[in-house]
Amino acid sequence: MVAKCHGNSVPFIGNFWSWRLSMNTGSAFGLFGSSPGAARVFLSIVGLLAVGGMLWMLRKCRSDQRILQWALAFVAGGAIGNLIDRVYFGAVTDMVSWDVRVMIWPTFNVADVSLVIGVGLMFIDIQKEGKREKAEKKKRKEAREARKKKLKEAAAKD
Repeated sequence: MVAKCHGNSVPFIGNFWSWRLSMNTGSAFGLFGSSPGAARVFLSIVGLLAVGGMLWMLRKCRSDQRILQWALAFVAGGAIGNLIDRVYFGAVTDMVSWDVRVMIWPTFNVADVSLVIGVGLMFIDIQKEGKREKAEKKKRKEAREARKKKLKEAAAKD
């Protein structure tokens, strides 16, 4: 059985950043927290599948996709961190609490930060890949047009 642990907030940086120990049996924003046993099994399986997917994607990505490689490493690292907590303790240990005037963020941990950084890097990679594909498409179109022009010139000479 997981001990419910919610510590008192300890200010770290003014009223913005506090340390507050919390054991999260669910996932982000407390989802699946109502049935800790089922959530533990389900979220552990999801974590294992996510790590497997990241490793598979890492093997498939091109050597020039450095941003994607880092993104996959961050996501896999975050998933492994939360998975270790979930398997060993039965819950994920959260400890960082932010209060940004208009809202108080859900308490999170370093693994969550790693996941967010990884997903952000994936968005950057998607943008970069989109630009690369657009440039390649333009290059192919220009090459096709150049071939057509050469064929027309050759036909005109005959």
